[in-house]
Amino acid sequence: MTSKRVQFTSSRYNSGSAWARNQNLTAISKESKIGPVFSTIVAFGIVAVLAVIYLFQITKTSTYSFELENIENKRAELVAEREDLRNENARMQSAQRVNKSGIASSMTTPASIDYAN
Repeated sequence: MTSKRVQFTSSRYNSGSAWARNQNLTAISKESKIGPVFSTIVAFGIVAVLAVIYLFQITKTSTYSFELENIENKRAELVAEREDLRNENARMQSAQRVNKSGIASSMTTPASIDYAN
């Protein structure tokens, strides 16, 4: 085995060198690994958190759709009531017009009324 001796030179003079001034030549490696049990627990925890977030979103959208359905039903009822009121108003106005008309006031009431079967 041959060893190569490396002499320090300034990076200003030797630009191809891997070492420079004020640089540590030893690297400290930290070897901390996560065990299989802890990684399984973390994976289940992440899945559980995502499931809870998903359920909250689904519940929120179903609540909004329920409120929207209630509002649409209420609107349909109000539209139907408005149409009924318009019809009632037209009926009452036509009855008042008939009573005030000259032709209706000149008519006589019938003596007897017979119904056909």
